[in-house]
Amino acid sequence: MEDKELYELIINNSEEGLYQLIYKYKGYVWSITSRVLLGHDQDIEECVSDVFFRFWERRHSLDIKYGSIKGLLACMARNTAINRYNRIKKEQYLNIENECLVADDEIESLIEDVYQKEVIELILRDLKSPHKEIFIKRHIFMEKIGEISDDMHLDERQVRNSLYQSKLKLKKALARRKTK
Repeated sequence: MEDKELYELIINNSEEGLYQLIYKYKGYVWSITSRVLLGHDQDIEECVSDVFFRFWERRHSLDIKYGSIKGLLACMARNTAINRYNRIKKEQYLNIENECLVADDEIESLIEDVYQKEVIELILRDLKSPHKEIFIKRHIFMEKIGEISDDMHLDERQVRNSLYQSKLKLKKALARRKTK
């Protein structure tokens, strides 16, 4: 079933649409969340359920004209898993000491802060291939630098350099947005 047909089923409140969505993308969403929540099967399962519930709940406000169901699910899965991961880590550290804080990686916190679609689209619009593909693979699909390097037949140094340049563009875009 094509995404447009699936989207129409979902929009029309069809339980069949939800069933087809889960059937088609459950493995994909599981894969993304499991990269963040390594070895926490129960949390992965809950995240996958949360992603499909959130998608269904927001189905009327979602727009796939410029994207895809797969892309929306990837963003939702990634952010849901990161939130769950941060909650797990916070609980672990709070039990040890009150002073112990979990520090986020700089780009992860930036992307989390700018979940808003228009800022991400802004940076992706400015990036040219292969920088765009590298950025998406690393920060949306949570692939490791070595995996990206192998997949794209690039040196790891080139992948890191591309990610660094993309981060600089993202920071500039965010700075421009904050000054408006």
